[in-house]
Amino acid sequence: MQRSNPSSEQPAQHVAAPSALLASALEVGALTGSGGLLLGGAQGIAFSGSPALFAAFAGAQWFTAGSVYWATRSAILNRRGLQAWLDVKRGIRPNGGNVDTFSQKERVKASTIAGGFSGGIVAAVTRSRSHIIPGAVMFSIFGFAGQHLYDFLDSRHAARFEEAAAADKAADSKSWLRKLADSRFSPVKVLSEDEYEQMLKEKLLKVDVEIALVDESIDKLRQQSQTPADPEK
Repeated sequence: MQRSNPSSEQPAQHVAAPSALLASALEVGALTGSGGLLLGGAQGIAFSGSPALFAAFAGAQWFTAGSVYWATRSAILNRRGLQAWLDVKRGIRPNGGNVDTFSQKERVKASTIAGGFSGGIVAAVTRSRSHIIPGAVMFSIFGFAGQHLYDFLDSRHAARFEEAAAADKAADSKSWLRKLADSRFSPVKVLSEDEYEQMLKEKLLKVDVEIALVDESIDKLRQQSQTPADPEK
């Protein structure tokens, strides 16, 4: 009889490597930096004679904001995975029950903190110390509102997807009945709403015609009953 390995019965701990989180943060920073580069170039053309300087400054600013924001957010959400990676590097067995969760509350919290931290960093690097607190507060609000907006849109998309899947499933479950009814050998036929409405109109028209014929017959009988009989000769 074999003994079960206790370690195999525990859930596997997700190990988050810092290099992977840093790479994703740099990708996000590249996207935001590209947007800042285009926006800064447009502002430089409109309001200044040196669009290249404006573009470079805005690109560097938004690259810093995007990369710092995503790196901070990823580190907060994957903090247990990072701890597991550190334990593996130290030769310590990670705790299998200590797994990161990505609930809505956790995402909102991480986005708010990351927004404030990135806003403070950008303000300190590109502005002055007096702009650190306003920048942190403003970017915290952006992170909080942006995460709520994303969750709202994602929930609506998921609800529509579930409704469409349920409708497709219901259609598939009735497809064989519809095929049987549409067969030329079937004694019944599936009618659409327009076809059913047209059929009712035709039946009502036939009833109206029959009623008119009955009324005409009644009038004839009434006229015959009111006509005096011929006198006997």
